[in-house]
This record gives sequence, structure tokens and C-alpha cells, in this order.
Amino acid sequence: GNRGRPNPHHTTNKKQNDDIPAQRAQQLLEHMEQQPHPHIPNPNAASYSTVIVAWGQSKQQPWGVQQAEQLLGKAHSNKCANQVCFNAVLHAWAKQGDPQR
Repeated sequence: GNRGRPNPHHTTNKKQNDDIPAQRAQQLLEHMEQQPHPHIPNPNAASYSTVIVAWGQSKQQPWGVQQAEQLLGKAHSNKCANQVCFNAVLHAWAKQGDPQR
């Protein structure tokens, strides 16, 4: 049979599942960004860098790196971008080998 051969139908689902951690982290960050609440902290540089790293490590590339870069812009606008945020995006693009970046 098909033992040892990748099933193309499962590959698509696997890629989608690989992005679930980054998507969930993004949702939590967006929840933190919403209206201030006494029990929910405002996002900080660590919050943004964690999600940026998650997108940079996503299996669905280059889309994940683009998400990371977009989030870096948001962190910068909110004065929360730090060296870790920038380095995570730089590292993710470097792994892509995209000459446009």
C-alpha cells in the first residue's frame, strides 16, 4: 500500500494545524489590546515578541513571516518593539532566503 508515503490530503490539514499555536497567541494578544480590563494586562514587548516568534516559526511560509513583520509594525506603533521583536523578524526572513527582504 501507501505505507511511508505522504498523503497530500493530510499535508494541507497538517499545515493548518501547525499554525494553530501562532493563531491562538495572536488572538490572546488581540484580547490584551482591547479595552482595558482590571484583570487583563496591557501587552508589552514580551507579549509582542512571543507572538512574533510564533509566527516566524510557523510552517506556513512565507505567510507566517509576513504576519510576524506586520505584528512588528504594530508593536513599533504601540512603542512596544524591542530588540527581540526586530531580531525575530530578521531571523525568520533570513531562514526564508527571500532576496526581496
